[in-house]
Amino acid sequence: IFYIDNVEQLFVAGKKKGGKKKGKKKKAKEEAAPTEDGDEAKNEHDAALEEALDPAEQARKNEAENLIKFRSHLLSIKAKLDVKTRVLIVGNTRVPFSSDIDKKDFGKMFGTNNNAKQVYTPLPNYLTRLLLWEQFIDETGLNCQRLQQVNKRFSLSTLAKISEGYSGGSIRQAVQLTLTERRVARMLAAPVPKLSVSDFVTALSQTEFVYKGELDAFQDYTDTVTGEKERRALQAQAAQADADDAAAAGKGKGKKKGKGKGKKKKGK
Repeated sequence: IFYIDNVEQLFVAGKKKGGKKKGKKKKAKEEAAPTEDGDEAKNEHDAALEEALDPAEQARKNEAENLIKFRSHLLSIKAKLDVKTRVLIVGNTRVPFSSDIDKKDFGKMFGTNNNAKQVYTPLPNYLTRLLLWEQFIDETGLNCQRLQQVNKRFSLSTLAKISEGYSGGSIRQAVQLTLTERRVARMLAAPVPKLSVSDFVTALSQTEFVYKGELDAFQDYTDTVTGEKERRALQAQAAQADADDAAAAGKGKGKKKGKGKGKKKKGK
């Protein structure tokens, strides 16, 4: 299993250099061009070029180039994989809809059209959050059930309610920030360990929160890659076409009835 975390950083789309940057680079080369032959002039020329480049910009450039090379190598490996090789490439990201991602290469690696699968992990619901809080706190060595019995200000139900919109990783991080090894040791040694819901609020606020806009963007992306958005659009078009046909048929019947009313019967 080959696992890549924050895979969106590997598939960042390349950006074209602006005219100003090209001009600056050209100018630097002209200023640093050697005026005489020989090794000494060449060394001075190379040193001037290195000095003209911003170290931070050069580091970013080298990193981007290395990522592109690694991505190309990984895609070439992916193209040779099949079921018999028994190799699984797993990428994890929370922003697959980002505009910075190279959609073409990303699709080659993880697109559903290339024998790949995309798994969406939703945020935990109330019941799941309740279980997560209990599990993570129990993992520190404390006992949640006993804490609720001896502390009126501690409630798993309240923790589960206030953590809506947070992922399981954020809940774990909040527990780790609040219940350090030193604090847990003191609580275990105390006759009545003191702990309240408010102790976790500050730590929880320091973790990442998933806003509704991000959830909507994630859902829109999911509907797009799975074809659900296209399917709904086709259904809507078909329904509209049926409605138009029914309206046209009703209009035609109305005209026939109107013509019949205008005629008079002739007497014998």
